[in-house]
Amino acid sequence: MCLVCLLDMPYGYYQIYRFSATLIFFYLAYSEEDKKGWMIVWGISGLIVQPFFKLALGRDIWNFLDIVWAIL
Repeated sequence: MCLVCLLDMPYGYYQIYRFSATLIFFYLAYSEEDKKGWMIVWGISGLIVQPFFKLALGRDIWNFLDIVWAIL
């Protein structure tokens, strides 16, 4: 889903992505609670993509983050 965000998709896709990515990132943070570094990475990632208080990052920054998350 992260890599599809690099394309020009309808806004609804990004909303679905935000909800699902938030759930996945917080689940990963919970499952990595014994590894504090990864727990922090996934928790911050979940806060960045959460759909309730949207961060107004530029398209370039979102694309960079999507590539990083796809790699991780």
